Amino acid sequence: MLNQCDFCNLKQTRGTKLFKSLYGIDQILDTPKLTSFFALIQDSFPLGIDGAHLLLIPNKYHGHYTSFASIENKMAIVNARSLVINKLNLIFPNNPIFIFEHGSGMIEDKKIECGGCHISHAHAHFLVIPRGHTLSMIKEEVDHNLSKSGWRNSQSRSLFHDNPLTDLKEITENSPYLHFSMITLYLNETVTYVQKKISEQLESQLMRRIVSKIIYNREDTSYWNWQDIASGFTSRERLEELKHNILFFRSLF
Repeated sequence: MLNQCDFCNLKQTRGTKLFKSLYGIDQILDTPKLTSFFALIQDSFPLGIDGAHLLLIPNKYHGHYTSFASIENKMAIVNARSLVINKLNLIFPNNPIFIFEHGSGMIEDKKIECGGCHISHAHAHFLVIPRGHTLSMIKEEVDHNLSKSGWRNSQSRSLFHDNPLTDLKEITENSPYLHFSMITLYLNETVTYVQKKISEQLESQLMRRIVSKIIYNREDTSYWNWQDIASGFTSRERLEELKHNILFFRSLF
């Protein structure tokens, strides 16, 4: 399993022990033009097509950031975001790119994860998904789940803006948040939900589950839940599929 902050020393470790044990290769992707502020790694259990599911992670020596909203260097975010999107567009020119982050924050002096995966180090997901899917399809399912989790008037609380992973500090004001974007060649849509009450809890790995359900019509946890898969609660076929996708994407990148 991942340690609480396996993401802190990626430049030295070249990735997590979990990834290395599963696939026998380094998790980190060598990206020469990527600012030293960030590291780019493959997700251990990718949900993007052909394994195209990356995590953008701030390096520890710039600070232990727990969300992208807490990163003051906006230009580093903009440059890294553009590099990752452009690289994925070169490989998959006709497919949407879906970005999401479960951003932690404070409510009543308590740290709240807002549906994160129990890893306290900030990380943003970049997935290439099949054509034909829209942000509104994802948002409809998010609104449904927020309402079930006690969020009142969740639809009216969704904040639309144009800048994935930036401007979050001003939008969230240090509160926990759920943030996602859909990027195509012609359209960039971004929405952020800000959690205001402790009672407005979200389940762990909410966005992984929603992506699996809406994009792939798969709701079984053995397909999308990284903790279940890492613990062996999946099929041999799913493990072989993941390994194939990991190695195939590495060959494209």
